[in-house]
Amino acid sequence: MKRAATIAALALMLLSCREQSSDEPRLDRDSALDVAASEAGLIDDPATTSPVGLYQNAGVAGSDSICVAGDAPNLRFGLVMHFGPTLICEGAGTATHDGGILTLRFSGSDCVVAARYDGRSLHIPGNVPAGCARICGARASISGGSMARVGWSDADSRRLMSRRDVLAGRAPRALCAR
Repeated sequence: MKRAATIAALALMLLSCREQSSDEPRLDRDSALDVAASEAGLIDDPATTSPVGLYQNAGVAGSDSICVAGDAPNLRFGLVMHFGPTLICEGAGTATHDGGILTLRFSGSDCVVAARYDGRSLHIPGNVPAGCARICGARASISGGSMARVGWSDADSRRLMSRRDVLAGRAPRALCAR
């Protein structure tokens, strides 16, 4: 009996810890409580919240960052992910915002990624096209990247600088500059 109770408790713990991943926005427009929370600024509606700004996730090897700048529908973005002192992924391109999805099209590669956007963070899927390898290098990938918003403006987005420029001994350029 004690063993069955332990197994049941473990099963409930595992179920409660599973990742609640969804491509759907967090805001339920049919819920009066969600609508009131959105109007009070407690829940962001990804369909109406501009993705422009700076997103970061501090890791052991350095901050992983995405900047988004411009005015919809003409958005641009830049991305830097660190995997060690010289092992990085870096790219830039154009972006489109459609509800809870920010589609990133990297310039100079066959890499197009549909990142989940919830108004406060960006999440790159765990499976990305093979063309995305070009923006990284051996032993690195942008797959599974997740960054929280740390800036809300075009000016904030321009704070993300090219790491590749620094490694090459050049003055770093802003990845989301005009």
